[in-house]
Amino acid sequence: MCAREKARVGILDSLRKALGDTGSSGDDVYWIYARCRRCGEPLLGRVDLRNEPSLADDGETWIVRKGLIGSGEQRTGTASVVRCYQTVEVTLTFDAAKQHVLTSEAARGELISKEQYEKLKGESGIHA
Repeated sequence: MCAREKARVGILDSLRKALGDTGSSGDDVYWIYARCRRCGEPLLGRVDLRNEPSLADDGETWIVRKGLIGSGEQRTGTASVVRCYQTVEVTLTFDAAKQHVLTSEAARGELISKEQYEKLKGESGIHA
């Protein structure tokens, strides 16, 4: 790596740190996998556990509300069959340490596993 490339990488690293990006997506991130009830499109959401949860009224648990909207187009093969921009509203309640989900619900959709999401994504022909 030449000096110019090192300087560019150094500047980018400084910018990431200034904007709060630590580069880790391990314990500070919770991934939401859902499916729209209307069109069946698989949806993916990311929760930043450091910033997004709000302390619940009980003062012990944390709540996250997230609206997930798909691409608006569900494909089967090459023909467009459904246009849907419905918001799937996901509500998660975490324990005090934000390590475990205590309750979860999805209005206008359903929560699914990572494996189901990947299978549906592969079948739909839509790429993230």
